[in-house]
Amino acid sequence: MDFEEDEPTHVSAETPSTGETRPSRDESDADLPLYIGRFYILKRLGAGGMGQVFVGFDEDLGRRVAIKVLHGGGGPAEHDRMRREAQALAQLSHPNVVQVYEVGEHDGSVFVAMEYVQGELLRAWAKGRRRREILEAFQQAGAGLAAAHRAGLVHRDFKPSNVIVGRDGRVRVMDFGLASGALTARDPKEHTVVRATRSVLWDEHAQAGPVMGTPGYMAPEQWMRAPIDARTDQFAFCVALWEAMCGEKPFVGRTAKTLQISILGGQRREPPKGSRMPGWVRRALVRGLAKDPAQRWPGMPELLAELAAGPKRRWLWIAAVVQLAIAAIVVGVVVVRRSEARALADRCHAAGREITAAWEPGVQSRVRAGLIAAAPEFGATAFEHARPFVDDFVAAWADARARACMLPNFDPRWTPAVVGRAEACLAAARWSLEGAALALAEADAGVVQRAVQLAAELPAVAPCLDVGYLSRRPDVSGVAADEAARLQKSLHAVRSLQAVGRAEAGLEQAKKLIGEADALAVKALAAEARMAAGSLAASRAAWGEAEALLEDGLMLAAEAGEEALVADAATMLAEVVVGQGRLADGQRWGRLAWAKVTAQGEAATLRGARVLDQLARVDAAQQEHERALDRFTRALEIRTQFLGPVHPDVARSLASLGEVHLARGQHAEARQRFERSLEIRERTLGADHPEVASALTSLAGAIRRGGDAETAERLSLRALAIRERTLGTRHPDVAAALAELGAAYLARGERARAEPLLERSLAIYAEVLGLDHPQLAEPLTELADLYLHRQALDQAKKAYARALAIAEKAHGKDDVACAAPQAGLGEVARRRGREVEAQRRLEKALALFDAAARPTAAARVRFSLAQLLLGGKKTRPRALELAREAAAALRAAEEPLAGEIEAWLARAEEPPPAPAKQRKKKAAAKKKKKKR
Repeated sequence: MDFEEDEPTHVSAETPSTGETRPSRDESDADLPLYIGRFYILKRLGAGGMGQVFVGFDEDLGRRVAIKVLHGGGGPAEHDRMRREAQALAQLSHPNVVQVYEVGEHDGSVFVAMEYVQGELLRAWAKGRRRREILEAFQQAGAGLAAAHRAGLVHRDFKPSNVIVGRDGRVRVMDFGLASGALTARDPKEHTVVRATRSVLWDEHAQAGPVMGTPGYMAPEQWMRAPIDARTDQFAFCVALWEAMCGEKPFVGRTAKTLQISILGGQRREPPKGSRMPGWVRRALVRGLAKDPAQRWPGMPELLAELAAGPKRRWLWIAAVVQLAIAAIVVGVVVVRRSEARALADRCHAAGREITAAWEPGVQSRVRAGLIAAAPEFGATAFEHARPFVDDFVAAWADARARACMLPNFDPRWTPAVVGRAEACLAAARWSLEGAALALAEADAGVVQRAVQLAAELPAVAPCLDVGYLSRRPDVSGVAADEAARLQKSLHAVRSLQAVGRAEAGLEQAKKLIGEADALAVKALAAEARMAAGSLAASRAAWGEAEALLEDGLMLAAEAGEEALVADAATMLAEVVVGQGRLADGQRWGRLAWAKVTAQGEAATLRGARVLDQLARVDAAQQEHERALDRFTRALEIRTQFLGPVHPDVARSLASLGEVHLARGQHAEARQRFERSLEIRERTLGADHPEVASALTSLAGAIRRGGDAETAERLSLRALAIRERTLGTRHPDVAAALAELGAAYLARGERARAEPLLERSLAIYAEVLGLDHPQLAEPLTELADLYLHRQALDQAKKAYARALAIAEKAHGKDDVACAAPQAGLGEVARRRGREVEAQRRLEKALALFDAAARPTAAARVRFSLAQLLLGGKKTRPRALELAREAAAALRAAEEPLAGEIEAWLARAEEPPPAPAKQRKKKAAAKKKKKKR
C-alpha cells in the first residue's frame, strides 16, 4: 500500500484579489462561522491533520487570506505552544515561505491567518515537467526551508503536498504545523501525531511512543525519537526531490514497520532505469539521505549549492538571483533589480564558457583521430568512453567559474584575495584538461590504453569554491604571478605525460621545472615540481631518485605551510616505499598523510580516500585483513559518494576489497566484488580495455579457488586475448594472464597444458621486469610444483629456491609469501631422504601458513610433515595427528586431497607387522607349549 498524505489546506483555483470589496459568502455550509477573529469567512476549503482551513477576507486591507484553525485539545499549555510557533512563523518573511499575517484565538482554538495562494501542489505540478523545471522549483523550496532554519524553525513534515507552486511561478513552503523551534521548549511527549487521512499507518499501541511526520519522508532520527534539527528537513527534502526525479521514493515499505526498517537500515534503492536523475543530483541526494545526520550536508545552503553545481544550468543561476534564493541563503535577503541580476548572470555565464575552447569540436576531432591512428582497433572505443568524463569536467568547470563570478556579489567572505585564488585554482584545473587533450591528440598505443583513466582523473573543481581551502593556498601576486602561472601550466602538462605513460619525457621536463621554480623562490611551486618529478621517477622504478625528490618536496611544502601538499607528498612516499616492500616505512608515511588530511578536514574527501587506500594496502600486506577491509571499505564509500557508483576508481576499490577477501579464503565474497568491478569497467572503459582484462583475471582467480576451474579457464582465455591484442605479447599483464590460465589448467589436473603457459609467463616477467622482481615468485612456485609432480627434483629445487630468494628479498623471511616455496623445498628434501632439512623447512612453512590463516595451504604442509614423521617411533603419534588435522581441513574445503589423506591414514593406523626375530620366538614358545 502507499501511504496517504494530507489533503491540501490552502490551494485555490480562484484568483486572489487585493483591494477588492467583500466577496459573496458560500452559504451552502450551515456550520460556516461568520467571522474568525477580524476575518470575514467566505468558505471552508477542507481539513488537514492539524485543523480546518477556511478562505477569509481581510476587510481592512481588502484581500483574501487562508485561515487555519488548529486542533488544540491539549489545554492552555498546548494553546500557548501553538501560538508561540505561529508567532515565530509570522516573523519569518521570505518569498519561498507562505506568509503568516496574524495569530489569534477562536472558540478556544488557535487560528493562523496566512497568505492565500493561487496555484497547485508541488506533487501535481511536477508531473510531466522537465528536469530543469523540477530542480528550479526545489531550489526555491529549499531556499524557503533554509530561511526557516535561520529563524530557528524546523518544519518536521516537509513533503510535496506541503509545497505550493503559484501561478506566478513562485514556490512556497507551507504548513509548518509540525514546526519546532528555538522559541519553544519542547517535551518529547508532545510529539503525538502521525498524520493520515484515509489509512491507519500502524498500531499505535505497538509503538514505544508516537512520532510526528509523514512516514515516507521521515528521517531516521524521527523514527528513533531522537533529537531533530535542520538536517531532518534536509532528509525529507532529498526524499521528495528523489521522488520527483524518479517517480518513486528512495526507501520503500508496504507497511510502516517495513518502511521504518528500510529507512533505519539505509536500504536505499537505486534510481530506476530511464529515470531523469543525473549523476550529480544523485550524489548530492545520497549524502542528504545518510542515516547519520552528521554525514549529511552541513545545512540546506550547502545542499542547494551542490545541486546548483550541475552541468549546463544557466537558468538556475538566473533564477537564483532573480528569486533571491541563493543570495538569501548566503547573506540574507539582498535586493537586486531584475535587469541587473540578468546582466550579472549573463556575464558570469560567459566566464564559465571560457572552458569550451579547450574542448571544442576541433579539439575533440584531433583527439579522436590521434587515438585511432595510434590504435586502430581500440582508439575509437577509447575516445567514446573518455569523452563523457571530459564532458562532465567541462560542465562542472563552467558552472564553478560562473559561481566564482557570482559569489563575490553576495558573500562577504569572497574578498579580492579569495577571488584571485579561486581563479588560479580554476585556471590550474583548465590546464589539466589542455594538457590531457594534447597528450591524447599525440597518442601512441600506450596512451590509448590510458585514455579513459586520464579523462576520469581530471581534477575536481569543488575545492576552487571552498573558501577554507582557498584561504590556505599561497598568494602569488605581483611580478611573480605570470611566471608562477606559466610554471603551473607546465607542471600540469608534465603530469599529463605521466598519466599516459610517457614517464621518461615527463621526467626530463619536470627536472627543468625544478630549477625554474627554485629561481622563482616560491616554495609551494618548488615542492610541486619535485613531487611531479618524484612521481615520474617512481613510475620508471627509479625508487631511490623518486624517494629523494619526494622527501625534498615534502620538506619544502612544510616550510611553505602547504599542508595539503605535505599530505600528497607523504601519500606518494608511502606508495614508493611499499612498492619496494618496505611496509614499516610505508605505514609511517601513510600515517603522516592521514594526520594531515584529518587535520584539514579532508578525511572524507577523495584525498582522504587515496590515503586510506594506501594504508589498507600496507595492512593487507601485513596480513591485517580486518583493518584492511575497513579502510578499503571507507575509501570505496568516499569514492562512490564523490564519483558515483560507476567510475574506474570505484572499480579499483572493489577489486582491492576482493583481493583481501581472497587472501582470507572468502572466495564467494571475493567473487562478488570482482564481478561488480568487472561490470563497472566494462561499462566505463569498454569491453576490450586492458583494465577489463585485469578484472577478468582477478575474477578467474577467485572462481578457480572456489572450485570452478572451467569458468576460470574461460575468463582467463578472454583476459589473455584482450591483453595480447591491446598490449602485445611481451607485457607483464600478459604474463599475469598466462599464469592465471596455467593455474586454471593445474586445478583441472591438466599439467601438460599448464607447464608451457607458466614457462612463457616467467620468460616475459624476467625480460620486462628483471630476474628478481617480486612478481616472479608465485609463477615460479607454480612451475616448481609441476616439476615436482613429474619427479624432476633438480628443476623443482632450482625454481623453488629462486622463488624463495625473491620473496625473502621483497617481503622478509617471515612473510607468508615465503611459505609456499619453503614448503616446496621441504618436499624436495623429503623425497630425497634429507629428513632434517625437510622437517626444518616444512615446520617453517606450516608456521607461516598458520599465522596467515591459510588453512588449506597449511593442511597440505601438515600432510607432508605427517609422511615425513610417520617412520619414527617418537614422532609417529604427531604424524597421525597432523594427518587427521589435514584431512579435516581439506574435507571442510571440499578438496579431493582429503580422500587421499584419509586412505593414507587408514593404512598408517593398522598395527605394524612384528619383526622376524620376535615372530620366531613366539612360534617356538607355542611349539613348546604343545609338547607339554
